[in-house]
Amino acid sequence: MCNYPKPSFVISQSNFSLVWFGATNQFLLVQDALEVFFTESLVQTESDYQEALEALVAIHPEIIGLMEAISTDNTNSLAKDTTTSNYSSISLQDFEVSNLALGQHTVSVYYGSKTLQILYQAPFAHLKINSVKSSKELIITENDSKHNLYAGKKLIYTTPKDQFFVLQAQFANQLTEFYHNINTTNWLCSFHGCAVHKNNKTFLLLGDSGAGKSTLSSLLSLSDYRFIADDLVLMDHDFIIYDNPAAVSVKENAWPVIQNHYKAFSTLKTSEKTKGQTRMKFLPLHALQKNTPQSFEVDALVWVHYSKNQTNRLSPLCKNEALSRLIPDTWIHPELTSARAFSNWVLDVKTYQLNYSDFKAAKKLLDAQLQ
Repeated sequence: MCNYPKPSFVISQSNFSLVWFGATNQFLLVQDALEVFFTESLVQTESDYQEALEALVAIHPEIIGLMEAISTDNTNSLAKDTTTSNYSSISLQDFEVSNLALGQHTVSVYYGSKTLQILYQAPFAHLKINSVKSSKELIITENDSKHNLYAGKKLIYTTPKDQFFVLQAQFANQLTEFYHNINTTNWLCSFHGCAVHKNNKTFLLLGDSGAGKSTLSSLLSLSDYRFIADDLVLMDHDFIIYDNPAAVSVKENAWPVIQNHYKAFSTLKTSEKTKGQTRMKFLPLHALQKNTPQSFEVDALVWVHYSKNQTNRLSPLCKNEALSRLIPDTWIHPELTSARAFSNWVLDVKTYQLNYSDFKAAKKLLDAQLQ
């Protein structure tokens, strides 16, 4: 049997335990016998742990899949330095270039092709300015089967073409740091979700693709909420999240809904970027609200699900279910202190499920939590 990773810590709750495996940066939610097994493993030697695990698998072979899943390496960082660089072969005069206004900085972004520019720039196109002077420089190139991101002359991330969405997150991360004038990164985690703020309370809206979280965050922000972020939300080790300067991507099926709340939406250009066959527009909510870079504490995580004929309801979501949804879709800094800090934070924050079919009803439910 293969050697599987040994737990680094176990945090026990009333009806489950959260286990973290430092070697792979993987979390596992366990109950009952597995909860006891992994808790006891903390005081075992490596050889005793592997022997006990082999005996457990012999009795319960169904857990092999579970152990293989937590053995998958998930230690890649948001700031992954690469050791090789072909910057010397890059001729920027052949690149597509855009200058973006980000807080105190003007950032020149060079794209190796028009296709790359369409793919990566769409959420930030509203930040384009005519200035030719810049204080920061980013370069995105394509070679063989890779997309590469440079900051200045340093190659900071590379990813396979079929995982370009990973580099999109890295690109958004860099622009967010420029927007807030952050020189030393201190990111604890990044969430795939949206964030809004009102009356000194901040909601992080989460959910599967197509669940309606971007539409809901847009409608709330076009009402009386302050927009914070769409798609990528960064949190630091002080449990603070930051404005993401990207515009909100609005898919074509949501255009009529947004149009009802923002008449000028019809004047926004349809993006050259599509999601499959679906057309999109990008709604620049930070610009519409005239926001300046700010940061916020999160008061609640809200899983959103829109469906036409369901009852509008906001209800508490148990931690076990919340964690099982959150962790697979969240990047967490792969160090012991970070993993433990994230675990303690998420076990303490409020968690809800919002099912809605009507925006006004959904807003009323969220407003009630602000009192």
